[in-house]
Amino acid sequence: MTDTLGLADLIAPMPLDTFFGHHWDREVLHSGPVPGVGELISCSDIEFLVASLGHGDPDWIRLVKGGRSVEPGAFTTRDASPSLPAVLAAVREGYTLQLAKVQKRHPAAARLCRAVEHGFLQNRVPLSRHAGSHLYLTPAGSVGLRPHYDDHSVLALQVAGSKLWRIWAPELEFPIERGALRNDRLGEPHLEVLLEPGHVLYVPRGWVHEAECQESTSIHLTVDLYPVTWLDLATRVLRDRTELREALPAGVWSPESHGALREGLADRLNRVPSVESLGATCNAFVEEFLQWITPLPSQRPGSLAGRPDVRRTSVVRVRQDALPVLLRYPGGLRMSFAGSGLEGSGVAEEVLRYLETCGSFTVAELPGCPTDETRLKLVEGLVERGLLELLPER
Repeated sequence: MTDTLGLADLIAPMPLDTFFGHHWDREVLHSGPVPGVGELISCSDIEFLVASLGHGDPDWIRLVKGGRSVEPGAFTTRDASPSLPAVLAAVREGYTLQLAKVQKRHPAAARLCRAVEHGFLQNRVPLSRHAGSHLYLTPAGSVGLRPHYDDHSVLALQVAGSKLWRIWAPELEFPIERGALRNDRLGEPHLEVLLEPGHVLYVPRGWVHEAECQESTSIHLTVDLYPVTWLDLATRVLRDRTELREALPAGVWSPESHGALREGLADRLNRVPSVESLGATCNAFVEEFLQWITPLPSQRPGSLAGRPDVRRTSVVRVRQDALPVLLRYPGGLRMSFAGSGLEGSGVAEEVLRYLETCGSFTVAELPGCPTDETRLKLVEGLVERGLLELLPER
């Protein structure tokens, strides 16, 4: 992923450990300009994304100004697909074009999200959902969304134009779902940040914000990040506890029963699981995150041309966009990656440890395999499953 912007690039010059220790899920961060952000997506790309949509579903496309959305029927054709001329006319009238799930339809956005996910997993910070991406195209002097907060953290990458972000401290800390602001009298912003081309803004969940386009059309992409919370961990641990699955006793709403109810709950919650059990639960978060990820399309030609041609002299490397993670269980090791995994019981642990740290290597150099035939079959299978990619031979 050396040719793709990663998390470290987006927050530079701040080290990743400082980001995770002080900003992740807590504090706003402004960085940049970051080389390459301005080339992530173009106006012609955006027009293609709009024109190629088969429906005007608000989950995919939205036109909004000052928090008010255009009804989909006002900018779609008879078959309910978006009309590019109608969308562009709305933008000229001051509406912001919002495209959702951009990572599913635009290769650069997909690689960006995958590279950011890789940065989190490499630093052993789990995510509860895959990173998503929204695109916002806002005409000069306009505001798309009124002050609001999100239930996820956002990395906003300013591709073109400039936007003034106004940010207020959270009304509700660490929200787990979206909600309306309790107080529409926000007062002075906690922070104002002018994002110019190449700048990046990290906004944690819960922080109230709005963004006003300045003198020319603004384009920005987001990377949406959902943490694994203490509530997620507690829920996972507690659901396996037999005593917490019991029915509550009769009369629980009677005031005289509340003391006994409190004691019973405290007794059940105070039974802390073992370190091994907690470790297995944390591994499960990573496994589930990776289970539903599919490998990104290979950027090398020939990936659809049939089975890979693997020989002893073939040079391969681990694809970092497969998000490989080596997990330790009491019974051994497992390497999990996008949509799949390798068990230490079926593959020598020496192989797994080598794949965790290796750069490029020839098939003949792969340790832990008894024969060349075993090496060839293993490497061929891992190329097909998206963990390894073939490189030009040395």
